[in-house]
Amino acid sequence: MSLLDSVLKEVMQSDNLDQLSEKTSIDRDKIGGAVEESLPAILEGLNQNTNKKSGAESLLSALSG
Repeated sequence: MSLLDSVLKEVMQSDNLDQLSEKTSIDRDKIGGAVEESLPAILEGLNQNTNKKSGAESLLSALSG
């Protein structure tokens, strides 16, 4: 199973989608569709960014600060 598949599986669990739907007042199915469509691009962007030393350092700084 790829990282994308693992993350999608975790996010798409009923409890997670229900929480997102409740917090945003957006229909659960719309949230699920948005996650499925956007998550691959987000992960690819993170991958490209962290393949550069400055990008990896920037991400580490953002996560720790």
